[in-house]
Amino acid sequence: MTGRSNGAVRRSHADHTIEALRVAALRRSGALDMPAGEALDRIARLAAQMFAAPVALIAIVDERRVLFASHVGLERVSDGRREFHTCLEASIHQDEPFVVVDARIDQRPGARDPVAGVPGLVFYAGVPLKTRDVFNLGTLCVADYRPRVPSSTQLAALQTMAEVVSDQMNLRVKTARLLAVERETTRAAERMAHADAELAARYEQEHNIAQAFQHALLPQFLPETASVRLDAIYAAADERDLVGGDWYDAFALDDGRIVISIGDVGGHGLEAAVWMGKVSQSLRALTLVQTEPHELLANLDRLLDRYEANVIITAFIAVLDPTTGELRYSSAGHSPPFVRLADGTVRELPPGGLPLGVPIRLERTTDRMMLAPGSMAVLYTDGLTEATRDILEGERSVREALGRDDVAHAEHPARALRDAVLSRKSFDDVAILTISYGG
Repeated sequence: MTGRSNGAVRRSHADHTIEALRVAALRRSGALDMPAGEALDRIARLAAQMFAAPVALIAIVDERRVLFASHVGLERVSDGRREFHTCLEASIHQDEPFVVVDARIDQRPGARDPVAGVPGLVFYAGVPLKTRDVFNLGTLCVADYRPRVPSSTQLAALQTMAEVVSDQMNLRVKTARLLAVERETTRAAERMAHADAELAARYEQEHNIAQAFQHALLPQFLPETASVRLDAIYAAADERDLVGGDWYDAFALDDGRIVISIGDVGGHGLEAAVWMGKVSQSLRALTLVQTEPHELLANLDRLLDRYEANVIITAFIAVLDPTTGELRYSSAGHSPPFVRLADGTVRELPPGGLPLGVPIRLERTTDRMMLAPGSMAVLYTDGLTEATRDILEGERSVREALGRDDVAHAEHPARALRDAVLSRKSFDDVAILTISYGG
């Protein structure tokens, strides 16, 4: 310890003690064993959009390693030793945002290398993720290949998103544990059912009840006009878990216009289905007094605030005029729909908006497009494009399938699209709604 005072030694011992307590809290939280999921990727994408930055990361840091729970803008990020991730290291040792405007000129030790192994990243802004006992377990950060000076509003929003990430981590860990217990219970019930006919009959009864509940929450009939034909399908991720959080809906207004919605409540199981039912039915009620899509989303935000809901919901709401083909729409962070034109070309509507339930309020807007005769719009939940956990590959598969006449002109195009894209078992629930416009 040559050259260091007793005070420095004491501070070193204190640092080691705090770090040991932090790592212990991290292991208690279960974040190291957290299952992968779209919810964290969605928040990371929101952070990147907020900063208009190409890279956003969610990292967990234990005593030796950095583990990436989400990496947006980087195809491959390898977990590694924490000493090679200096900015992430700096972020977990303070409560305020850690910002590197330009790593090429920043002389602080923690600013040497914003994200190790990625040449050219010079800007970094990170905020810590906290456990329930107020220890820092990791960081939510954004990065860029050019120098940036973030605004105070952006940094405040990043801190709020970090709180949402922490809540999501706690929720996902609890959900994973509950699902593990549920699956083990189901397997035990199946084993017993083979030996006990009475238990087998009871399991079948519960299965039928769950199926009936799911069908009751989705519309039994879709409106149809001389110029508009709608088709839809819902498929659960697991045939034994028939209750999920995806929904679609369509109904006609008194003036002949059609309200169309699709959405995804984070998670699976009965709780997600309950929130799906509340939101979809509330939307129907709201159209009695308001039909502008962005106002409908804003009112749903207010309802979730009143419910004090701890959920994140993506949604897409549109109002279609069958006589003109005008489609007025607004998105709350939902997967952007595809549109197939009459000549078979496929384009994607621009993404937009924050999900419902996010504690950040930005002004929502309504956009407008005209459906040409012979075109088809496709609304879907992210289980369609993320079946293989490769979003780009999933979107490419959807584009290719929509370009095929046998899919676009099928008697049931929603089912044909699902069968063409989901050749393997899906990891997530899938809802698809197609709008065929004849003019």
